[in-house]
Amino acid sequence: MTTGSYYREEARRCRVRAAREPHSVSRSRWLQFAAEYEELADELEQAQPSRPLINRLMQLQESQQHRTKEGSREQGSHEPNTA
Repeated sequence: MTTGSYYREEARRCRVRAAREPHSVSRSRWLQFAAEYEELADELEQAQPSRPLINRLMQLQESQQHRTKEGSREQGSHEPNTA
């Protein structure tokens, strides 16, 4: 089972991404991810997670994966065409 420290590290990574994000909407979203990861860590450290918490975790991870894929596409679209 995943520990609270894992989610605290994920929260830290999200805060780092937020600090580097130039767009305020994206920065807010990364900070929201961080807060949710911290909440997950707190709940894991206090007791077994509830079903709604597990569902929220799955949604958070899916959102983060989608956001990472979008960022990769955006970075690729700004590359100069060398062909």
